[in-house]
Amino acid sequence: MYVHTYALNMERRQFLSIVAVLSTGSIGATAYSTANVSRDVTVSLDTDENAAIGLTPSSNLSAISLNQGELVIDTETGSSSGLNTNASFTYGDSSSPSSSFAFKLTNNDTTSREFTFEITGFSGVFDGNGSLTFTFYDDTGTEATTVDASGSTSSTTLSSASSLFAVIDVDTTDLDASTDPSGSLEISAAASSQ
Repeated sequence: MYVHTYALNMERRQFLSIVAVLSTGSIGATAYSTANVSRDVTVSLDTDENAAIGLTPSSNLSAISLNQGELVIDTETGSSSGLNTNASFTYGDSSSPSSSFAFKLTNNDTTSREFTFEITGFSGVFDGNGSLTFTFYDDTGTEATTVDASGSTSSTTLSSASSLFAVIDVDTTDLDASTDPSGSLEISAAASSQ
């Protein structure tokens, strides 16, 4: 009887060993070198005012508006064909930017974002002559960041549902009236490290 039990235990051990080897082999057999998986993706679009990066123009300035849902800054408004040379213009008020601004930027995302600003396309225009500056203020009126047409970038972090208020300064000193320089304000948002 003892011998028979020993033999049964040996068979059980051999069986478990075989199962373990087969299990390892079957796991290795499911490995693959390539795979394709398809998932539905929906990209929802909205106007600048309501999008993830909300851009709302001032209701008091005709040079800054929404055109087909996109924020546009165009100093050629009404019957004017542009700004005077050798002059300075300010859109918004740095002493009360949350009530008098060129446009408002709102982080409509659910998390904090680091916003980076860059003015592009004005290469050589404001080199030693005039200037173009965007200054962004938080809702307390404190300056958050400034970017100008020199090609540098500027960044600030904005929590969810918070806004920045832009004041734009344009100095046309010594600029040629026969040119109409144009460029872009590039705004990018990334995950915040804060």
